[in-house]
Amino acid sequence: MRAFDRALAMMVVPALCLAAGCGGKPVAAAGYAAPTDNEALDAYRNSVLGKHIAGSSSEEVAQRVAEKDGGINGMNYHAITLAQSRESHNERVEELARNLQSTELSDCVWERFSPSAVKAKYKDEAGPAPEAAYRCKVTVTIDTDSRGLVAAPTEGFFVRKDDGSFVFVGKLAKDYKRLDGKEDEPEEKSTGGSQKFS
Repeated sequence: MRAFDRALAMMVVPALCLAAGCGGKPVAAAGYAAPTDNEALDAYRNSVLGKHIAGSSSEEVAQRVAEKDGGINGMNYHAITLAQSRESHNERVEELARNLQSTELSDCVWERFSPSAVKAKYKDEAGPAPEAAYRCKVTVTIDTDSRGLVAAPTEGFFVRKDDGSFVFVGKLAKDYKRLDGKEDEPEEKSTGGSQKFS
């Protein structure tokens, strides 16, 4: 009898929790369909381009410090190297956006919108944060000059904007694996620079 009571409690408590909204108010039903793979690709590409860092070119910075200080010296050289690093980073961002081939979605679930759950932040430029959105696993494929087609997994939320397009809120994929089955050559140790996207 005790086993029966325990089994009954295991069924009743979750049902009561669902009705009462344990753990917070239940999210409203989805008002739109999950994004297609092509819609997700556009959203992911826009997220990549969002990593672009605005600022003056290294030539403009060099000209400015030369005019201000009468030439380049140890005190102002840092400003030029920062501008060069920014340019290098932006070139990699643009290259990644150009080389994106596809995104393949799986396991899309409508759930409470929580960027921290996917280790991301939501930018207000996309509009007010929604109550809920589709959280999906994403396989990202890019075409590289040296490694050919490579793919890597990530996950994130897809939020639909008023114009019908989607915003990707999640971490960019990393640790890409070759799709041709070949092994990579050992890489030289990095001496610094911007993030490796592929």
